[in-house]
Amino acid sequence: MRKENICKAGVFCAAMLIGIWIPLLAQEPARSGPAQLALDHVAAERMADPLLLELAGFGRRQLTVTGKVIYRGNVLDHSDGSVTPVSVDPAGRVVNWVELIAAEKRARADKFGSLTPDLARHLDQTPINQTVDVGVWLRVPGGIVPFERPAKGSQPRARTREDKTARQAENRALRRAASDHLASQVRPINTAFELHITEGLGGEVLYSSPVAPLVYVRLSIAAVRTLSERDDVDTVYAPHFNQDLMSSAKTSQKGHLGDQWGFSGTGVDVAIVEDSRIEFSNPYLNVGPTRIPLSPNVDIHATATAGIVASQHAVEQGISVGANLYSANGTSYDSASMAIAMDWAAATQNVDIMNNSWGSVAGTDRKSRLKE
Repeated sequence: MRKENICKAGVFCAAMLIGIWIPLLAQEPARSGPAQLALDHVAAERMADPLLLELAGFGRRQLTVTGKVIYRGNVLDHSDGSVTPVSVDPAGRVVNWVELIAAEKRARADKFGSLTPDLARHLDQTPINQTVDVGVWLRVPGGIVPFERPAKGSQPRARTREDKTARQAENRALRRAASDHLASQVRPINTAFELHITEGLGGEVLYSSPVAPLVYVRLSIAAVRTLSERDDVDTVYAPHFNQDLMSSAKTSQKGHLGDQWGFSGTGVDVAIVEDSRIEFSNPYLNVGPTRIPLSPNVDIHATATAGIVASQHAVEQGISVGANLYSANGTSYDSASMAIAMDWAAATQNVDIMNNSWGSVAGTDRKSRLKE
């Protein structure tokens, strides 16, 4: 009996200790690893309750040239909704992200000049007499002078259809003025550079943007190296190969809430930027302009994306059923073709929104395409 009582007392004491320690452990999580150390730093800096802090988008990043490994993310403080960016090294020491990026850029310039690292590696592996298509971002002396929008102060919300139409027209006029302002600064820079490409380096100009200091050219490997040493060249980009990236449906984007608030997209111009064109014969799409109307490159992706934006179907509605659709088809997913398509939408058609549900091919497939 006595032994039994002793055992019961021991079990009771153990249960009490466990009951005491489990809540303590729950309240005080283990302080280890870059993520927890980043939270500790923000909590101390803001004098915030650690239990009200949440780390979002935190991950490991390694800078290409310097090789620095950094853990970076944002800390959300649920007490006031504020967001604090934080960067730490693998030991959990806080680092200055801006300074690291500046050091990375200096190291890249020292090693590669104006070439991107992937282009520099490609040039090293390619015979000097072969040609390559590259994008060239030029320096503008003194920098681009920004467009100054007229100061209007606080404006009342446009409530009537007439007010909304007038506001849209006013915004389109401002965008057109901003586009013309950019073009006036870019045109002489690009024109002089194009002349150097064709007459000085014997190359071919594939495309020259009307609103950005960006020119796509085809040059020999030797000419690209010569080009990269020019003072007016900021960056020379390797060719990128892109692919479709599918978008989400209306409910997953909470687009139906806009319907409840009376927003239908009426009068808003949306360009679907793809390699292929929208199939406007689809009965649930309102017909709009197409950059290359007779292009044989027409597939389900551009049409499906247009449907997600503005499908007129009674059940599977688009997010903005009243929007005007534009098919900004590049015909091909090479960088120059897609730049042409985007410029057509922005500078020529002066649309309100451009949808880009495509991106660069990643991984080994991109590397093999680059070698080709």
